[in-house]
Amino acid sequence: YILAHCLISVNGKGSTLAIAVGKDRKGILSVIIYAAGIALCFVNPWFGLGSYTLVTATWLIPDRRIEDRFEN
Repeated sequence: YILAHCLISVNGKGSTLAIAVGKDRKGILSVIIYAAGIALCFVNPWFGLGSYTLVTATWLIPDRRIEDRFEN
């Protein structure tokens, strides 16, 4: 999430990368789940591990936004 926004700030908000990423819901959701995972580790370490696994699984699903934008 942070890397994507740094790249967008360097290239500008009208760049192809910025248009491809859009609102970056997947990135924002990942940060939220990671933060929840940190908090859940204090309750039960398995809950934290489960939330980290969930983020990993969501990023294993291909995100075609950038590839589709640069192919055109």
